[in-house]
Amino acid sequence: MTEIPALRDALVRAGARRRRRRRTVGAAVPVLAVAAAVLALVSLPGRAPERERVAQTPVAPLPDDALARAYAVFRRPQTTADVLPKRALAGAVVDAARSRLVATAGDTRLFAVPADLRGTPNLCVVEVTPRHSAAACNRLPEAAGEAQPPGLSGSGGYAFLFPDGTHDVRITLADGTRLAPTVHDGAVLETAGASDFAIASWTGASGTRHISANEFARYERPPEACPALEPLPADAQAQAERVALLDVDRFYPGVEAARVTGVRVPDGTPCGSGERSLEVSLALTPSDPKARSSASLSQGRLLLGVVGGELRVYQLLH
Repeated sequence: MTEIPALRDALVRAGARRRRRRRTVGAAVPVLAVAAAVLALVSLPGRAPERERVAQTPVAPLPDDALARAYAVFRRPQTTADVLPKRALAGAVVDAARSRLVATAGDTRLFAVPADLRGTPNLCVVEVTPRHSAAACNRLPEAAGEAQPPGLSGSGGYAFLFPDGTHDVRITLADGTRLAPTVHDGAVLETAGASDFAIASWTGASGTRHISANEFARYERPPEACPALEPLPADAQAQAERVALLDVDRFYPGVEAARVTGVRVPDGTPCGSGERSLEVSLALTPSDPKARSSASLSQGRLLLGVVGGELRVYQLLH
């Protein structure tokens, strides 16, 4: 991850004086690591050092209003609740007129705000409590795309801001707990998880599945049994596409994106006849650029069938 030097130096000094509670998800998860991802911890009470003051001067309008096109929250008027507290985002020139409150949890508030970092437009999420603030920023146009939403994690909690059209968000914790959080105004905020954040996955408006995993991620062994399969439902193909994408982060380590390239009823399977099965083919994007040219790492094939009334993956072919 590349940081803006002046901002980095200010944050290092601030962090040396205060307990580090949050981190940018990008710092631990390569998918979200973009050039301007930052972490800011700022004590709110009292007078801050000169370098920690936030300039509340609006920056120049973003080209083509990219944020308003990507995020519905920037298409509504600002309210008094949307105003970002002063000094909540250190080392940046924030567009104060465009800050938006996107989520709350107890005494924690999550804001989204455009900000200028040394001449580079960014989108930042800022977590504010009565005691401190923490922030992560992604450069535009990356932040206006579906693959690199800004996010924070740590101390069992996490926060994300997703663009319009994002669906099927899943959060996996380090203890293996898999959650389907409620997304409101594009935001997900959890301040007291039972375990550290490990994996976030979501499907963008394009239909591509995106996966972000850190060092706490655990993966399941591919299914090997041949279960008793039940008849396929009428909408089996659509269901199979969705289920296969949802399971990518369970069975394919080191993958940052996946999309369905085909669904078919196989002529046969390792378990016998294929009439009650669907074979889903995936195009996978490894998170390691050096592995992207390997056919064995960029393709996936799964067998799905109805078991116990639920369509699920019952075997991996590749």
